[in-house]
Amino acid sequence: MTLIEILTGIDTWLETVDEYVVSDDNDKRNWNQDILAVLRADMPGGKRSLHIRNDVLSDVLNDEDQEVLQSNGLVPRRTEYRTRLGRTRQPTFVLLYDDLITSCNDDVDEANKVHQLESRIRTLRRELKIVRESRTTDDRLLELVHSVADASKVRKPVKPLKRPKRKNQNLAGWGTLFLSDLHWDEVVDPAQIEGLNEYNHEIAVERLQNTFSTSGDLLMNHMAGAYYDGLVVMLGGDMLSGNIHEELRRTNDAPITESVLTLADELTAGIKMLAKEFPRIYVPCVVGNHGRYDRKPLAKGRVQENYDWLVSQLVARNLRDVDNVDVHVSEATDLQFKLYNTTYRLTHGDQFRGGGGIGGKWPTLFRGDYRKRKRAEKTGGGYDILCMGHWHAYGSVEGLVVNGSLKGYDEYAYISNFDYEPPTQACWITHPEYGMTIHMPIYADRHRKSTNDTEYVFSG
Repeated sequence: MTLIEILTGIDTWLETVDEYVVSDDNDKRNWNQDILAVLRADMPGGKRSLHIRNDVLSDVLNDEDQEVLQSNGLVPRRTEYRTRLGRTRQPTFVLLYDDLITSCNDDVDEANKVHQLESRIRTLRRELKIVRESRTTDDRLLELVHSVADASKVRKPVKPLKRPKRKNQNLAGWGTLFLSDLHWDEVVDPAQIEGLNEYNHEIAVERLQNTFSTSGDLLMNHMAGAYYDGLVVMLGGDMLSGNIHEELRRTNDAPITESVLTLADELTAGIKMLAKEFPRIYVPCVVGNHGRYDRKPLAKGRVQENYDWLVSQLVARNLRDVDNVDVHVSEATDLQFKLYNTTYRLTHGDQFRGGGGIGGKWPTLFRGDYRKRKRAEKTGGGYDILCMGHWHAYGSVEGLVVNGSLKGYDEYAYISNFDYEPPTQACWITHPEYGMTIHMPIYADRHRKSTNDTEYVFSG
């Protein structure tokens, strides 16, 4: 593990748990208030050191990482610290944070600098082209924001549709397609991950179209004698790559303003296609963490200051004249809805932290689910199933569904030695009597073909 890889992992962790890190002298919280780390200028020359609680250290640094830091003189000689915060002390691991940053900068060779400059030049050229063609892209986007915000204040009520009567067919219930973690316009370089995956704008378009068509095909053409009351298309956040990391800003396939518009168009087209096959489409939407405007996560205005929210509002606007489609953009980070007697809660999943132990992500998710259920039950809003994305690893257990990603395996997953998973999105059926029943993950990288090598087609 190189120092640059270690620093990248630390910065990613700090960003994830930002609300639980004390980095301001005016922050009067103490360790008893769920603080995980302290970043303070307490070294000679005002250099910052990072104090990480020992009980969460394994989530950030493994034994090999700690040895590398110690061998490079980036850990103080006295390794057993009890860091004071407010009136409490806590055993911590101390890292010379600014010295680590300096060492990483020194390790960057001239070839990498040239590569970064070339990437930046290509990005600037793309941005200049977009600005020239559309003259004032930012002004257009600002107008869209204002118009969408005004339109979002009034939502016409949904008119329930009568259940279609079909001879010799049985009601399957509601289908669900869970779309999240598209990371639209992010670029994954196959050369950096041994060819395990590749991702860019063109591949994203193909995978998203495959996901829409494959889900419709599996539900409509491969469930013998079944018909549906409708289809839920969840938009679960991290729909865009975003600009929260400088490396993303440099390497994304398009400026964020262009990404917002192209993604909204693709989602609109896919939902319109499904609306021809299902009597009713319900689209619940929440935001993720990659779409936020600022690098630091917010508590107030967390949803509205997020490009995911804007994409969802544009989709709602584009579909407002499609009578059997209802788009519900949540103004909170969670959204709850009910299908028959089964209540679902949709969240992105970035509120939960941890996942580096032997049990992987599941202990962290179970704890987070427990806290949400406890709060929901106390306020009269209990739910049956929690649906989330963020973790880029498809899985389903009782009461919990975790979505995969459209992007698939990337450089961060590779250097972190995470398990490989192909680009996957979740799909299932909710039966009026039996609840959540059939799970059918959608593998987005290839369009399924029948035995006679002809593509599936819908009836409509």
